[in-house]
Amino acid sequence: MSNTALGRTEQALLTNKSGGSVVQGDVVIVDTANASAFTTTTTSAYVSGRVGVVLEPNGIANNASGMIAFSGYVPIINLSATGTIGDSVKTHTVAKQGIRHAAPQVAGDFAQVLGTTATPAALLFGTVQLGSSAGAGYSEGTSFPGSPSTNDKYYRTDRNLLYYYDGTRWLTTEVFFIELKKEDSVSAWPLTATGIPVHRGTLPFGSDYDYYLLDWHWASFVATTNDGSKFWTVTLHKIDSGVGDTTVITASTSADTASVTYLKKSAINALLGSFVAFYTGTAKTSTPGAHSFYGGHITCRAVG
Repeated sequence: MSNTALGRTEQALLTNKSGGSVVQGDVVIVDTANASAFTTTTTSAYVSGRVGVVLEPNGIANNASGMIAFSGYVPIINLSATGTIGDSVKTHTVAKQGIRHAAPQVAGDFAQVLGTTATPAALLFGTVQLGSSAGAGYSEGTSFPGSPSTNDKYYRTDRNLLYYYDGTRWLTTEVFFIELKKEDSVSAWPLTATGIPVHRGTLPFGSDYDYYLLDWHWASFVATTNDGSKFWTVTLHKIDSGVGDTTVITASTSADTASVTYLKKSAINALLGSFVAFYTGTAKTSTPGAHSFYGGHITCRAVG
């Protein structure tokens, strides 16, 4: 084999147990099932062992042996997209590829890009980045890293909040509660007529963040008559800083049995947007029994 690593690389002669051939620059991992062997992974940001890059110019056939680099310089690393000088690299969900992202480093990073192609030279760290929070599997700083993978975690030191990437956006790992309290004008249960509002609630951090609303948890009891034609409808509204009013979700008691208390969860799964508060309302269809309606709370995550 030619000296593709230019004498600057930690390398090992390992057997290919991936089930297929690999080419120069492919990203591989040490095999934990076979001695002195390597395989491939489709785990994003793999952190469970050593990550290497194939050095052999002619590749390595399955069950054949060849040189794998684990630290130092490599002339080629195969990326999922064109890299930028200085980018960090972690394993991709596509086998044999690395995925690049801009600084800062995040958990799973094992290399740094030295060129501006999809097959640049790179420097391998020799181990994977476990994150700066005592090996917790995430990094930290004051701005989110670029090109994250689903379930990547990042600790914002300026907010003292831990976030994860859900595939679309950064959300806090912590779930927050928006308590919906009974409106003062609602003097007593049960309700016998349509009422707006019944409960009110405000955001846990005011307007500091947007929120991803998860679920509305509430409870309901309808005395005597309640069926598919005589029932109560409850609505959760959100309001902006002016007079804007938008319905978040509507539910009904039409399937409930009269004189039974129900604990309910209505899934929302949507961004709050530019709204600042919530309230609930009730309406009845035909002549159901009196309604005891407990607004409960909304669960949410702050958006990064």
